[in-house]
Amino acid sequence: MADKYCYIFSLYGVYYLDFKNSEAMIYHIFNYGVYAKQFYSFTYSNKVLCDIPQCFVFLNCENLEAKKMNNTLFLSSFKNIFSFFYGLKRCDKIIFHSYNHPYLYFICLLFLRKMSCASWLVWGADLYFYRIKGTSLKYIIYESLRRKIIPRFAYILTDVKGDYILAKNIYHVKGDFINTGYCFYGLSSYPIKIEEKPIGEISFLLGNSADPSNRHIEMLDSLAPFVENNIKIYMPLSYGGNATYVENVMQKGKALYGDKFIPLVDFLPYDEYMNLLYKIDVMFAIQERQQAQGNIWVVLSNGGKVYMNSNVTTFSTLMNDGINVFDYSTVKSEKFEEIVAMPCKLRIENSNRINSIYSVKSVCQKWLSFYQKLQ
Repeated sequence: MADKYCYIFSLYGVYYLDFKNSEAMIYHIFNYGVYAKQFYSFTYSNKVLCDIPQCFVFLNCENLEAKKMNNTLFLSSFKNIFSFFYGLKRCDKIIFHSYNHPYLYFICLLFLRKMSCASWLVWGADLYFYRIKGTSLKYIIYESLRRKIIPRFAYILTDVKGDYILAKNIYHVKGDFINTGYCFYGLSSYPIKIEEKPIGEISFLLGNSADPSNRHIEMLDSLAPFVENNIKIYMPLSYGGNATYVENVMQKGKALYGDKFIPLVDFLPYDEYMNLLYKIDVMFAIQERQQAQGNIWVVLSNGGKVYMNSNVTTFSTLMNDGINVFDYSTVKSEKFEEIVAMPCKLRIENSNRINSIYSVKSVCQKWLSFYQKLQ
């Protein structure tokens, strides 16, 4: 990778861009966080991707650990972000990993001509921003700017074709659809041995975050008739919701299930969280929009059963890929044995399909092909 560019950035700031060097650079622009770190690790663990001249641009980051990373640039003020865009060469490319930063809305409008060199990797909430328009003057202005800018992007990156279709319908995007695969969770590239097992303790995973869109109370109520069964209910609540909401959900869970309810209120180390996902028997992911993809795929890859809201774009994508997921609307009419039951054949098919489509090797090749398209 082109360390010299990022060394100049980190030492002197954005005012000393190398205008003379004609080599094209790819700039990944993030808000620093868990997914940004995982994408960075994904890139660095695959040599064919490391050889691509690229730089990781983190916005509003004060994390000391992050500042030890190679090939990185840290921008916090409007002035610095403006200077960064001003210094971009014509051959440089930009990838917005989620497009949801207010500074970017205004700055991208100022550099509208450069947006033909930009791509948008859809994370989820950034696409569904339009749902909250009209709630305040601020959001009306933001959404107005987004609708001027997003149609200019050259490519829309997502593994969910339905999200691209939605982006076309809502934002009238003209950029091409690129299926990059899901790079934040590395799935194994080998089949996992899945066998029929007698029904013992059943582990449920309800949702993926504390965001109220997970519909936590509804999920807890749906399993209440089965509280006497041998179950454990895990519920990630470490981010995405306010403290009052989280406390209410926890009180409800404890009241219904006692010690069988296990709220995850702190971020677990990556390996520990993966080990938890690997032992999940049944997951409920009933959000009203595309969310929890990484969790869903890891659970499916290990032969777990997943119930989803059939109206979300992820549901149709998985079904079209030949992966068996189930409509959550049927849960209320099903017996406990039906909810936890899934033929071993289907579990194996899911595991093989998931580990073929979303393996690190497969996703790495998709990103390499995209980088070559940008050159």
